[in-house]
Formats: sequence, C-alpha cells, structure tokens
Amino acid sequence: MANNRSRYYLWLFRAYFKRMKRTIVSSLVLGILVFFALVGLIKFYFLPLIFKTTENIGYAGSYTAQTIPESIMNEVSYGLTKVEPGGKIIPAASESFTISNDRVYTFKIKKGQRFHNGKELTAANLDVNFEGVSKKIIDTYTIHS
Repeated sequence: MANNRSRYYLWLFRAYFKRMKRTIVSSLVLGILVFFALVGLIKFYFLPLIFKTTENIGYAGSYTAQTIPESIMNEVSYGLTKVEPGGKIIPAASESFTISNDRVYTFKIKKGQRFHNGKELTAANLDVNFEGVSKKIIDTYTIHS
C-alpha cells in the first residue's frame, strides 16, 4: 500500500510539473534575480547609510614647525632618537647613542636604513644643521656632534 501511495505522489508531481513547467521555471528564475537584486541593494545602498565611514584626507589650518601634528611629523621626518610616552629618550634611526661632557653626542646609526630614493643612511649623508652644532664623522655609521 505504501508503495502505491509513493507512486501516486510521484505520478501527481510529474503531471503537475509537466502542466506548470513554464510557471515553475520562470518563478524560480525571477526569484533568484530578485534575491540578488535585494542583496546588492542592501550591500551597496543601505549598509553604507547605516555604517557610515569617513576618510580623513588632511589637516585644516596653518602650522609651524612647533605646532605641526605629531602624526604628520612622523610621516615626514624620522630622527636619530625618539621620545617615549613616559619621557624616556630611546634610539630611533640610531642603534645607540652616548652623551659625554653634556655637550658631545655620539650616534651609532643602524645599518640598512634607506631614504625614499634608495640611498642608504650613513654618517656622511646625515644632515645636522643646528645652530652651534658641528658634525664630525668617525666612521661610515658613527657621528659626533
């Protein structure tokens, strides 16, 4: 009896599909198109409205060397030393540094650092242009000032 019932439902399904084939296929295709249209609409229209993102493209105002924001200064310049948040001075482009007689600074420059043009940072091409400060090259990577 169960076998006859399953055959009956199979026969009924085939007859229904044969008669309504166009409607079933066109509804399926239309449903898929509407689904992807809604997904695209949500993804590219509604989500950007809900989750607004901003992109900062610059800083407004006029700045001097003393008032320039630190984030810009870090992108433009890289010093031999840097100051940690606690106020401790640590090496940056230098490997190490020593201070003697409170006036003579000796910097050992890290090897392998390069400028934007590919030229390696050495004691010879390090620009030290402070008033009252002279530069004395000890070797390729060591400088007194």
